[in-house]
Amino acid sequence: MFDDDSSSIYYKNNKNLMSIHYNHPFTRDEITEMAKCAMDPIYFINNFVKIVNLDEGLILFKTRPFQDRMVESFHMNRNTIAKVGRQAGKSTICAAYYVWCIIFQRNCKVAMLANKESISKDLLSRVKLAIEHLPLFLKPQIMKWDQTSIKLVNGSEVIAAATSASAIRGMAISILHIDEMAFIPNNIVEEFFLSVYPTISSGKKTKCIIVSTPCGFNYYHKLWKGAEQGKNGFIPIAVDWWEVPGRDEAWKKLKISEIGDVKFAQEYSCDFLGSSNTLIAASAIGSLVADEPLSNSTATLKVYKEPEKERTYLITVDVAEGLDLDDSAFIVFDITEYPIRIMAVFKDNKISPQVYPQVIETIAKHYNDAYVLVENNSIGTEVTGILYRDFEYENMVIFGAKNAKIGMKTNKQTKRIGCSNFKDLVENQKLIINDEDLISQISTFIQTGTTYKADIGFKDDLVMACVLLGFYSTTTEFKHLTNANIRAELQKDRLGQLEEEIVPFGIIVRNGVVQESVSDRYGVWVPQKFDRWWLLKKP
Repeated sequence: MFDDDSSSIYYKNNKNLMSIHYNHPFTRDEITEMAKCAMDPIYFINNFVKIVNLDEGLILFKTRPFQDRMVESFHMNRNTIAKVGRQAGKSTICAAYYVWCIIFQRNCKVAMLANKESISKDLLSRVKLAIEHLPLFLKPQIMKWDQTSIKLVNGSEVIAAATSASAIRGMAISILHIDEMAFIPNNIVEEFFLSVYPTISSGKKTKCIIVSTPCGFNYYHKLWKGAEQGKNGFIPIAVDWWEVPGRDEAWKKLKISEIGDVKFAQEYSCDFLGSSNTLIAASAIGSLVADEPLSNSTATLKVYKEPEKERTYLITVDVAEGLDLDDSAFIVFDITEYPIRIMAVFKDNKISPQVYPQVIETIAKHYNDAYVLVENNSIGTEVTGILYRDFEYENMVIFGAKNAKIGMKTNKQTKRIGCSNFKDLVENQKLIINDEDLISQISTFIQTGTTYKADIGFKDDLVMACVLLGFYSTTTEFKHLTNANIRAELQKDRLGQLEEEIVPFGIIVRNGVVQESVSDRYGVWVPQKFDRWWLLKKP
């Protein structure tokens, strides 16, 4: 049933909207213009779409080069992902393009989803504004016009909704628009995307358009990186801050003085940054690249490389209670040589502590009877006990000789040491991070008071598995386990960096006499024949 039940030519007496009863008598010139518009959305937008300018009021939309680039990508490609800074006009150009879509295509259904319903409604209001101020010969006949949807007589429609797994489930969508995807909460974004994306999968000409400003290393970052690498079918479109008219170096300097370097880098330069005060430096996080898991991976276990003979593997285990909250997680590391590499990653927030040991044992045996280090705080003690006593798994990490303890208790001291060495491993590229979930957690693992933990609303279970590795790498037990000596390697790297930064003296003058100089076995430039062995002699 139509919303408009009168015979008026106007939809619900709104003289800016035409009802299903209106038939326009086209002139020859209007038909010509209609044909031009139908062939070229950019021509249509620049000549007939009006927008509200904060300074000038209602004006004709004159697109910028980057907006033309966006429309061309939307129009020519099935999937587009755009990275655009704040206040650049990204929502306006999307709305204008969708006006063209629903007017010049039959049965075109556009679903506009945003992280908040208010944002999707704002996007819909831009579509409505453009339709209301079209010239009479371009105005569509309206069948439905409310706060969350528009429907035209040609069968096309626009729907606005918030992002949720059930937002448009079961609908056949022509264009799926996801606005500000980077701001959808981490705990729902993947489920949401995997739920709504199938709504366009049945058609050959259907489209998915994602437009957002970056906000950390999250699912949007994953899709963007996949698009850059040509792995997921999305075409990436990046808009730089200086492409917006009126933005020059003076504007940049002023904006930085207002919001700071970090905010500017994220919101206008569109850099992918994590939370502030992260354990790992932002520059190091930005260089991390996720690999694709092997085909034998599952929903809970991602396998990156199968075991090889004669190699040594270590599994570090973080234990949760299996109550749909934190994840029980473990990481399989190849510690045979540098850099240490991640072989497999497991995480599951539903697995019980009674079943978890069986999974650990199965994977540990697969990886050459890997050594297993369990964080045995609280519930972890139960997992350690089942592994060691019930499964009789021998390659458990044990600390101490007299009062031997299986596994590791995390306290302020061990966590501080573990965090420090994990940081050194990553930033000195002694540990290769290749898992997308771990990268995401690293980007939100922040300093809180005197310790580090996950930022509000995020998890750190995989990071804590790496912190266990960081602490264990400093121990005598680890040195006995493998030939690797991480502290010596890191010291060697740091010494090399110092030698590059500090230019050594090639000539030493003493009492007016030039002394021959060399680098001694301690890495310090000294006069020839000089030795400082006595500095190391115990009193």
